[in-house]
Order: sequence, then structure tokens, then C-alpha cells
Amino acid sequence: MAKTVLQIKRDFVFVKENVERIVMRHGYEAKLCKATIDFTNLLDTLKPKTGVNYCRLDIYLGVEGAEPYIYSTPWVHKGKPFWCEFIVKADDTAKTIADRLEKTIKSNHIFQVDKDLINVTNDKNGKLTLEGATEYQRFKKVEINVFAADADYADAVAELGSAAPIKLEERGKNAFGTYSQVIKDLRLPTAANYQWTHIRQVETPIVGAVYNQYIIDYCAPATNEPLAVVGGRMDSHTTHVFWVKNDDALIKEWETALKTIGTVTDVDTKNAVVTPEASKEVAENQSVNELNKGVKVSK
Repeated sequence: MAKTVLQIKRDFVFVKENVERIVMRHGYEAKLCKATIDFTNLLDTLKPKTGVNYCRLDIYLGVEGAEPYIYSTPWVHKGKPFWCEFIVKADDTAKTIADRLEKTIKSNHIFQVDKDLINVTNDKNGKLTLEGATEYQRFKKVEINVFAADADYADAVAELGSAAPIKLEERGKNAFGTYSQVIKDLRLPTAANYQWTHIRQVETPIVGAVYNQYIIDYCAPATNEPLAVVGGRMDSHTTHVFWVKNDDALIKEWETALKTIGTVTDVDTKNAVVTPEASKEVAENQSVNELNKGVKVSK
């Protein structure tokens, strides 16, 4: 009886009955961390009745999914603290305070370490937006302190939370399946460059493209069975990972081919992407060799 087989160029020949599972995950772009400070909700807290109050913006920026040297600390987790002191006068408005703080930050390059690690924007109505410069950053702390004239320490009057005055708008999310993520995490262009299976130029990641990940878990009788002499049998378990550019036509053709050997399951939704069925697009005139002799092959 002919077996249904999927042959993937430069990788493997998959026999349907030996495929344990096929899972996929959609690629996606990164999201930068973002927080807002709304001074319209802080006027009563920050403004003195007379004179000025001395305030401080206290930020701790952590990282997730990367280990940049500029975040090095004596502790296990890397991070970077930032402080910026500013004054609040009795007759200040929310817009005046936001404008003054923005000017202090930008003119003194408070967030600059090689480059600006936090980008500051002002809506000119009393609200500042703080946004990370890279996908790996996370706001661990955003706090405003007020120093009383005769105090030895500052009191925290506002902290980062899920609502104003200091609101975490976006926690941040590392990309998956993008050029930067594939290059950083998989090191594909440097993989086995001098071996006969080395990556080809047409297989290298493309800048700006997003790739879906497909994993095939495969179990087949081992070709090398050291215990065969005593009746023992060994199975070979292998995992095959494919990154497929997220183009509609390409994805459709790829998943149609996978459909011939199993069900593709989305790991995020747990739902089947395609359902196994008899292939209607089997090539009729393929060259016969030792790999496809006597089997039905879908390429």
C-alpha cells in the first residue's frame, strides 16, 4: 500500500504515519513599553500654597529577553535607574509643569546612554508620554516624589499603575518571527557556514519580513538498531522547525502541503489550522529514486 509522504527540499522526507504533531505560531511585531504622566491629576498634590516645591521623577527601566551591557548591575536582574528633579510653583498649571519637565529632560539628556533610552513626547495639555526605545525595555518603576522644605527625604505622591496620574499604557512585548528576533535568538546566518547543509542566501531572513513558525515532531524506526540482535527496537524522535514568510499565497501553499501529513494546530488558540484530507495536488510525473520509490509523494 502506498504511503503518503511530504518531501521538503533540503530538509527531510516525512511519512504521514510517523508524524506525531504539527504546531504553528504566528509571527508578530514588537510593542514598545509606554507610560503616561497626567499632571492635571497631580496639581493639588504637587503645587505649594506659596513659593515652590522641589519634585523628582524617579524611573527604573528593566529589560526582558536581552542582556545589553548598559543595563549591567551588581544584581541578577539588569536595569537602569533615572532621576530628574524639577520645581513646581504655586501658580503653575499642568501644562507649565509638563513643559518644564520635558525641557529639563531633553536639554540635559537625562535618558541618554549612548542614545536616548526613553523617548518623551508632550501633548501640550499637561500630559507627558514616556516610550521605550527598544522592544526589550520594561518600566519597573515610574514615581514622582515631593521634597518638603524642611524634610530629610522625599515622599512618593504618585506611582506607576493601571490608571492616571501615572498610567502604564503598554507593558511592552518582544517580537516573534521578525528579522531582528530571528537573527538575535537563532543566529541563522552563522549556522554551520562551512558544512554542506549550511544556510543558503535565499534562506536567510529578510529585513522587514515577519515569519510564522512551524514545528513537526516526528517519530520513525531508527535505521541504526544496536539491540536488533536480541529483538529490541529503537525509535528515532526528531523535531523539525520551519520559518515561513508570512505572505498569504506562500502560507496557503505551505499549509496545503502540510495538510497531506497531519493537522496543523495553532499553539496560541489551540485550534486546528488545517484538517488532514487526501491530497488532490500530488505531482504525477516525479523522478523515481530510493526515497520515493513505492510511495505517494506531495511536494
